[in-house]
Amino acid sequence: MKRISFFIILLIGFVSASFQAVAQRAKVSSIMVFPHDQYCIAKGYSIDYKDPVSGVVSTVPDYNKAFQNDPDLIQVIAKIEGIFADRGFPLENLKATLDGIKQDRAEEAVVLGKAGKTVDKSPYDEVTETARPDVALYVLWDITGQAPKRQISFTLLAVDAYTKKTIAAKSGVGEPSLSNNTAAMLQEGVLTHIDNLITSLTEYRESIETRGREIVLRLRIAEGAGFDFETECNGKELNDLIEDWLTAHAKGGEFKAGTNTETRLQFTNVRIDLIKDEKAYDAKAFGKELEKYLKTTCPAQAKIKLQARGLGGVDLYLGAKTK
Repeated sequence: MKRISFFIILLIGFVSASFQAVAQRAKVSSIMVFPHDQYCIAKGYSIDYKDPVSGVVSTVPDYNKAFQNDPDLIQVIAKIEGIFADRGFPLENLKATLDGIKQDRAEEAVVLGKAGKTVDKSPYDEVTETARPDVALYVLWDITGQAPKRQISFTLLAVDAYTKKTIAAKSGVGEPSLSNNTAAMLQEGVLTHIDNLITSLTEYRESIETRGREIVLRLRIAEGAGFDFETECNGKELNDLIEDWLTAHAKGGEFKAGTNTETRLQFTNVRIDLIKDEKAYDAKAFGKELEKYLKTTCPAQAKIKLQARGLGGVDLYLGAKTK
């Protein structure tokens, strides 16, 4: 009897520890380490990208080119990942994600007998939508001096992968070193400055667990639609109907309306759950729920085209051609 009781106590202890471990992991954000935009562009690891909606052309990092031409990059990212893995942070690897995307495109080309779909996303959005990290951790470094006294300066910038808002930043300078290994020098320097950054990441995770994740929602009336946001539907103007829906479905009813017009609505700081129906929840999923509601409630305005804008943004075009 005593032996049975002993095993029951052990089992209870194990289950309790497991639940605590799960609870602890729930408070930790997944991280993907990126070379900083400034580093990539200065080194020529970049492309010109035209935004398919705004038409604006900007210079953005080309991560594939960076890995192909920078022998230190894989080691640098691995060292930074190791520091955060040792502290319990789940990781998404940039190089592995890029390789997976290339493999998917190759398979698509074989199946379709052509080059596949036109890529209309920036490299950052394509990677984050595939791997879905919570935090993009940018690393920027520079080495000065000559052996045997080389010195590394660095910046770590933690950004919410959904909103691209800065969570925390830390810069530092490593001690003069005899090493010629960039990754090892960076690891040594980061380890002496990491605690404050970890604290900021933990506090940020706790905040979005409580208040919800932020996204941006944009709605537009397509040209020639024959209605606008002041058109009535079910006894209310469309803009009021949409705001009522947001009040009911945003986490805590929290969102911020922009300077809206008859044909354009924009809502920022829209709070949503991190998880819904046991799945990761993002702006596109939230937008699909609004799309379904509008199609059901306002059938006369039911032609809606939805376009994700990274993990944290979604656009709905009302009255648009859907094909």
